[in-house]
Amino acid sequence: MDSTISRRKWMGQMTALIASSTLIVPNLAYGTETEANPTTNLIKLSGNENPYGPSQKALEAIKKSLSLGNRYPFGEASALHDQLAKQMSVNSKQLLLGSGSSQLLQLLAHWAVIQKYPVTYPSPTFDILPNQVKELGGIVNEIKMEDDFRYDLDQIGKQARKTPGIIYLVNPNNPTGIKTSAHALRNFCKTATAHSYVIIDEAYIEYVGEQDSLVNMIHDNERIIIVRTFSKVYGLAGLRIGYLMAHAKTINKLKPLRIWNNDSLSMTGIAAARASLDDPTFIRESLNKNKTIRDTTVKKLVNLGIQPYASDTNFIFFRIPENKDLASLLKKRKMLIGQKEIGGINYARVTIGTKEEMNTFINHITNIY
Repeated sequence: MDSTISRRKWMGQMTALIASSTLIVPNLAYGTETEANPTTNLIKLSGNENPYGPSQKALEAIKKSLSLGNRYPFGEASALHDQLAKQMSVNSKQLLLGSGSSQLLQLLAHWAVIQKYPVTYPSPTFDILPNQVKELGGIVNEIKMEDDFRYDLDQIGKQARKTPGIIYLVNPNNPTGIKTSAHALRNFCKTATAHSYVIIDEAYIEYVGEQDSLVNMIHDNERIIIVRTFSKVYGLAGLRIGYLMAHAKTINKLKPLRIWNNDSLSMTGIAAARASLDDPTFIRESLNKNKTIRDTTVKKLVNLGIQPYASDTNFIFFRIPENKDLASLLKKRKMLIGQKEIGGINYARVTIGTKEEMNTFINHITNIY
């Protein structure tokens, strides 16, 4: 199923791929450019960012790291690598760092195309990986979710058996916020990895807890790959730090696709990530605030006749009443949300911001409807 990629062969293939390749922006948010500009005075509830981060410890570490901005961060990246491996209870040979999980998903997409692996995935989901595969001429199999936006694991498994290669799953899912139980995923992976790799994007796993992660399966299963990020609960979206965990043999297959050892990490991002790992209090407080404000927001929406889907993340997902272009209506009120059309119906994905931001959101929704 696998073939070894020599350095020379890889360079030839990647030159052709990169010539037509760009990092694909996921089709989930209502725009991504001017909205991030702080001068626009917009309330940004479209990026699923942590409104409380970076933590104070991370900010202090960033300041100290600035004096090292003239140096390549190889040693610091190795220290973060070892720190993460220890915290995640994996061997140091089972982990790769990346400039955000998006870079690692792009790397995996390139690997899929080079190896000629079809990619099977449920839709809607965070779609950088399958979109990148399509852009590069690879094969993707999109499996529609069930009516309640839960994964149809049976259909995903059937399709992957027909076209073995890679299965891509996000858990909890984005944009729906719905979690697939660890028990169901474990059973699925035991069967699916007989013929395919399973990539599980755990960008929001901290919001449900480590008990729902499948990372402990990588020790004995070469075909499970876990991708994570510091962009969400750690509040480091702008500093671009992500990591990938897999069996050492799988990591060795992916290493030739890196730019260089420890990739394009910044000194400041590494410093912030290391400090964040040592700040469990900030993470705990962020999770508690998120849950309290999310639950309050959901209750207020229900009182307005809007029923969000059950969320296990830092955002909520709901069908937009009257099928309006809610994103445009809120943008006129200087607020940004995510919006996606699915089957001719508009759905909203709204990040849980601060208490004040969510009160403003509810006031806008009340006025609109």
